[in-house]
Amino acid sequence: MTESAHIELTGVEVAHETQRTSAVLHSVDWAIKPGERWAVSGKRSSGKTSLLYTGAGLIAPVTGSLMTFGQAYWQSSEAEKLKLGRRIGFVFDEGGRLFAHMNILENLILPLQYHTECDHYTARQRALELLAWVELEAAASLAPARLATALRRRVALARALTQPVEVLFLDAPLVGLPPEDVQWWLELLSGLSNREETDGGPVSIVTSCFNLSAWLDWADHFAVLHDGYLQPVSDSEAQVMSGPRSDNRA
Repeated sequence: MTESAHIELTGVEVAHETQRTSAVLHSVDWAIKPGERWAVSGKRSSGKTSLLYTGAGLIAPVTGSLMTFGQAYWQSSEAEKLKLGRRIGFVFDEGGRLFAHMNILENLILPLQYHTECDHYTARQRALELLAWVELEAAASLAPARLATALRRRVALARALTQPVEVLFLDAPLVGLPPEDVQWWLELLSGLSNREETDGGPVSIVTSCFNLSAWLDWADHFAVLHDGYLQPVSDSEAQVMSGPRSDNRA
């Protein structure tokens, strides 16, 4: 395993998230080290979501290996996988896949009590703190359906951080957002990656996007999915490929 990498994919054939025996990306060699900020772009159906799912251990690769914090993830016991998974946060695309039958506050209390075994009062207070952090404390009693998709993503971010994480994956969080909301995300994620969430070091953040433009000043590593392959690109290449910064499909 690459020295100090939190997540490492080696020789991976990335499975499609809904067709687990079909590879959408080939020969992926990718290491995510502590504190790195990655922006991975690609067209629709290029494999962005599948790549993030694979890195987070949500789907198994067709072939190849996934090392998670120095352990062979898919060769680990279920208990070990659960322990490793708790060190990784994931914000799903669109509305974040919140539980529709629970209100916003309950969506955060549930993982807090499940993962930390804290009492309801403690979980509720922590959940309210997280909602205040994403500026949605006033929405605590609302059902997810009452919030716009963009605001549900904020709740999903808070839910992903109900426990300390060392790696955070975000699936296209900026799609369709106005400039002021894009800036909100960039500033919040910058603050998150700059602080130490665990004793192991700063948070590594990986985001997918359609266009690198919004992420040029934020990310320190870039990659593009093209013709079934993951291709790391330099800062200057990312600048050229992103086109005008006003063209923000995110």
